Amino acid sequence: MAVKEMLIGCNSEATSHCTLDYPYGFKLRCQRREWLEYKPNHGYRFVTQTSNPKKPSKWVVCDTCNGSGYIMLAVLGHPGRQTVCVCCNGNGQVEELVWNAPKASTYVTLAAMYIDEQGHVQWAGLHMYSTVAEIDAFVSTYREGLSEDAGKIAGFMRAVAEEIESRRAKFIIQPSEPVRVL
Repeated sequence: MAVKEMLIGCNSEATSHCTLDYPYGFKLRCQRREWLEYKPNHGYRFVTQTSNPKKPSKWVVCDTCNGSGYIMLAVLGHPGRQTVCVCCNGNGQVEELVWNAPKASTYVTLAAMYIDEQGHVQWAGLHMYSTVAEIDAFVSTYREGLSEDAGKIAGFMRAVAEEIESRRAKFIIQPSEPVRVL
């Protein structure tokens, strides 16, 4: 798949990428958030979490206006004037979705998350025993989405892969004479 846009900085629930219209079963629609979780000594894994359209949303106090429904706007040289809060539209409360439990993939050594040409969120990863060609292709494809630390990990992985490939036995298959059955 071709990369349309790299998703950078999506590493927790709070900073996740959110797909607003995602199928939930055959008829319902929900929201889905996706992120790449990193755990030291384990690596990266792709995590998704969907909202539950079958459960009613919770109403919580708006953080922007502290529940009043109004905020003060101050323009330079003019006293502040009260206006309706844009987050809660003057209600003082905002709707908070009920989220299902997060679902996580298995760990990989290095990963990148992107949006493909169809607009779907995808991810790609490398394990510790990837070949030099696989590592080079991964880095060239997802370079802009990799952090500085991920670049160092890729360099280390490449060095390990080169060492493994140099020690790997090389078998050469040569054609032989046909075997005659008596």
